[in-house]
Amino acid sequence: MRHSSRCCPRIQDRTGIKFVHATDREAIGEWDHGDYTHQVYRAAWGPMNDRYWFGKAETAKRRAVVMAKYEPVGILDGGRRFAPGFATAS
Repeated sequence: MRHSSRCCPRIQDRTGIKFVHATDREAIGEWDHGDYTHQVYRAAWGPMNDRYWFGKAETAKRRAVVMAKYEPVGILDGGRRFAPGFATAS
């Protein structure tokens, strides 16, 4: 089967099950306990293992730690941008 951006709509059409949204397109750190995404996942899959689901506050805290390590080496915006600064040969 060839993968394409049309794959998910075809699956939805064939099964009659509509996907809620694409979580891979959510902004990092926007999810939180009790919000719409949380409610939908719980309704679909039951209780979630909190070990793997961090809310906004914990995500912001962990992200700040990672960014503090990445930014000095030129990795910016969570890896979406970089600033080359490596030594070059003359």
